[in-house]
This record gives sequence, C-alpha cells and structure tokens, in this order.
Amino acid sequence: MVINALWHGDHIFGNQAFRRAFPSARFVAHAATRAGIITGEAAFAFVSSPRAWIQTLNRLAALDAATLVPRHGPVQREKRFVAGLQAMLRAVVEQVDAGLKEGLDLEALKARVKVVPPAGSLYENVSAASLDRNFRLPAIESAVKEKG
Repeated sequence: MVINALWHGDHIFGNQAFRRAFPSARFVAHAATRAGIITGEAAFAFVSSPRAWIQTLNRLAALDAATLVPRHGPVQREKRFVAGLQAMLRAVVEQVDAGLKEGLDLEALKARVKVVPPAGSLYENVSAASLDRNFRLPAIESAVKEKG
C-alpha cells in the first residue's frame, strides 16, 4: 500500500516507480490530499485537519507496517514515529479547545499553545523556528477553523 499524505510533487511524482515495481499496490490518500493532487492546494499542517489527522494516524498505526516512508526525513521502522506526531497533534487540539472555551482568540492561542516534540522523536531535532512555522502555527489555525 502506498499512502500519499501530501500532494506536492516531491511526494507523488515517485508513484509511477512504485506502480512499476509493485503493480498490485493500492494507492490511498485523504480526500483533501486527492483534491490537492488535482488542484495544487495543501501542505504539512497548513490547511490540515488535526482531529482527522490523529484518527488517520490511528488507522496507520493499526496497519502495523514494518517500514514507513515519511514525506520528508528518514525511513522509519519504529512505532514511536507515528506516536510522536499524534502526541504533538493532540497537544495542539487539547490546548486550542481549552483556550477556545476560555474565549481566547487566534492570536492569543498562537501565543499560548506550546508544542514539545517527544524525546527521541524525529521532530526532536527540528529547529524551534521551523517547527513553529511549519507545524505549530498552522496546526493552531487549522484546529481553530475546525471548531468553526
């Protein structure tokens, strides 16, 4: 099974090589990713759905795959890869939901919500600025939009 998690060319243009090597492989993607492949819109935590992402990662973990090839970074053979991402997403969702209940606006949430990569995770070595720009802030925005 090949899971397309993002529509960007550096993630999908290799699909044809997988198809040639594994003709019976199934290709799957979230509906939003499929739409992005067609329209050219999506990115890591940008335009994401953190709550649905957590559930998707639950289904991915249930596959009990021996090897995961993430969009970026090294091939993963440890279960903590998925668990680390889920933990960060849960942290964002829980903090956003709590802040919204308190009446905080988006800017206040951006100042308050913290994301600490789990020890030993792939994300632990990412610079704070990169994690903020590419994950924390867009995930906060997406979690707020999800709540409507």
